Amino acid sequence: MEPDVQVPAVQLRKYRQAAWVFLAMNLAYVFLTWWKLPPLGLNYLEMAGFTALALALFGALSWGVYQGKRGLTLALAALYAGRSLFAAWTLWTGTAFPLVPWVLPTLVIAAGFLARAVWDRP
Repeated sequence: MEPDVQVPAVQLRKYRQAAWVFLAMNLAYVFLTWWKLPPLGLNYLEMAGFTALALALFGALSWGVYQGKRGLTLALAALYAGRSLFAAWTLWTGTAFPLVPWVLPTLVIAAGFLARAVWDRP
């Protein structure tokens, strides 16, 4: 598939970088979740299934960003920015889920790189 026609070739490099960072941050998110979160009553087969589903979703979304899909990247940037702000707010108010301090940096970094690609920031 060719990238979206709206994305110039020079800017496509930022989309590709954002896709790799998005994938890396989501892999870190999954690793931190496995490492720090208790099983929550799931057996290992169920956890492996949910992890495989999450990895497939992250891979598909990363592939779309890598191809320069501006609409997808814009939606993901807004979603991850919102998730980051909400997670920071829960930390501030003291109502955060125990995993939030560990995964908040992955959300912020992913949102930053996605926004950089969409809004053509340096």
